Amino acid sequence: MRVLIMGSGKMALASALDLEKDDMVEKITITARTQESLDSILMRSRTGKIDAAKVDCAESSSVDLMKKYDVGIGALPHPASPPALRNAIKAGLSVVDMVFEEDQWKLNGDAKKAGVTIIPGFGVHPGIANVFVGHAYNELDKTERVVIRCGGLPDPSVLPKSPLNHRTAFNIYSALGEYAKEAQVIENGELKVVEPLTEVERIHHPKLGEMECFITGTGATLLRTLKGVREFKSKTIRWPGNVERMKLLLKCGLLDDKEVEINGLKTTPLKMFVSIIYPKMILGEKEKELTYLEVEVEGYKGEAMKRCKYELLDFYDEKDDLTSMARTTGFPPAIAARMIVKGQIEQKGLVPPEKIFLKEKFDYLMKELARRGISIKIVETTVQEKNF
Repeated sequence: MRVLIMGSGKMALASALDLEKDDMVEKITITARTQESLDSILMRSRTGKIDAAKVDCAESSSVDLMKKYDVGIGALPHPASPPALRNAIKAGLSVVDMVFEEDQWKLNGDAKKAGVTIIPGFGVHPGIANVFVGHAYNELDKTERVVIRCGGLPDPSVLPKSPLNHRTAFNIYSALGEYAKEAQVIENGELKVVEPLTEVERIHHPKLGEMECFITGTGATLLRTLKGVREFKSKTIRWPGNVERMKLLLKCGLLDDKEVEINGLKTTPLKMFVSIIYPKMILGEKEKELTYLEVEVEGYKGEAMKRCKYELLDFYDEKDDLTSMARTTGFPPAIAARMIVKGQIEQKGLVPPEKIFLKEKFDYLMKELARRGISIKIVETTVQEKNF
């Protein structure tokens, strides 16, 4: 089995290190546009199975390289994903992509014609969150309500280092984008657009304590695939205090991505802000963090209203020096890539995670995640009996 990983960040590293442990994997190639990012990953290889290719997978010149592999994993920045997937389809390469972009839907027809499988947005959220929703949706006779809450959180010990009460292991532009973009939700059965940083609520976890969360545009493929749902909302979790700080930045225009001119220099407020805040917002080497995901789905099973709650909690892995965000985002596509090569995933075209990991495949994925030390809890309760 030969795997091409498009991208070279922390999530790509987690996928590579997971695949490297598998005897069926012969070769893993990491791609990047710069040699520096490739070298840092090559230093982590334990078996010599990982090599590197300095190539831009969004460029058509990458098609010939893609033809040499059995399956691909997408770990590129959001804008680069659709063109890279188009190249993969031309090469006849199935890909599990960590990110989701609306333009990916346009690739469905070409992917089916090419006989390849493209799984979009398969990390933690979107990704495992979709799988949880799909599992409940499939188990219930009628789904009424879906709420997803997810966050990558720094260990409380590092919070004093950040004036925003948050530090991230994720791409800083993607992290800040969650605060600034309008979000789509479903209310009373209708799709609506809401302002960012709204519907702030406090939640409590017995191990983590008090947290806050707010509406974000992270619904991904679920906004299309969930039929008949009365309510759907996706929220981002942060430690208390972060939301008020980010609201102030948003009101000041510092998260605006429209170009302005300052003393003859053209830039955007966002780029200027990132250049200043970067060292105070990005997690440092070996700084601890965690990922928490909870999904609540309510609906009818027979005459009873049921609530299905799924929880995922994962922490920084000190032994392998992998962030929880890298583990929960990088491990799922590594598992799915193996499944494609083994023939366990047979659907062709663009197939969202919630349409794949059902019944036996759901059980298999849960076992594989548990085997990697990712803690998952599933509880189903009866809310009320149906009234006629």
